[in-house]
Amino acid sequence: MRRMYGRLTADAVLLLSIFLLPFWFTLALSIVFLIVFDNYIEGIAAGLIIDLTYGVKLPRYHEYAFVASTASALFYVLVVFLKTKFSKPTYATF
Repeated sequence: MRRMYGRLTADAVLLLSIFLLPFWFTLALSIVFLIVFDNYIEGIAAGLIIDLTYGVKLPRYHEYAFVASTASALFYVLVVFLKTKFSKPTYATF
């Protein structure tokens, strides 16, 4: 129950940071929450909200508008991979 309140608080902070702080701070905050919480897919949703709200087609990315969404999805895959790679194995006890 306590973990749920922490996750809800993190979601509220992330949602506020989307509209009040720069995008790079929100992406950094979502990376921190990815490390702290398991399966924090809200970070990908935050990247999508950033792109849908503020995103423009940039010539340096070949007119691709979803840069923050792609970055947050790649960070999600990277963090999940590193968490599974470096986590302690759990053995079933009978």
